[in-house]
Amino acid sequence: MAEQCSLTFWTAAFPGLSRDLPEVQESLADVNAGKKSVQEHAKLVSLSRNRISNMSFTICSLGEVVILAIMIGILKGIGSDESTENNTKAFSVLIAFSGAVWLPVHFE
Repeated sequence: MAEQCSLTFWTAAFPGLSRDLPEVQESLADVNAGKKSVQEHAKLVSLSRNRISNMSFTICSLGEVVILAIMIGILKGIGSDESTENNTKAFSVLIAFSGAVWLPVHFE
């Protein structure tokens, strides 16, 4: 739920972030000076917004892969497949680890 709220917030912020990029500001100045069409500027804004979105989701996905790899290491290190007790302990450790990793991210 928190991840979806964060995703929704940042997706809504991408247009504003793209409008503040130097190349988009320069393009807008060119439109106002009559050097560039509105359609060309709109295309640049769209591409800039998509570039920001792609970079954001790529970095997020890479971070998630790293976290999941660490979690697999925790499972292997505790030996979660050796006994019910180890499995229960590993589950508790994973819950604590994931809370320690994700909770601060959502409350910055």
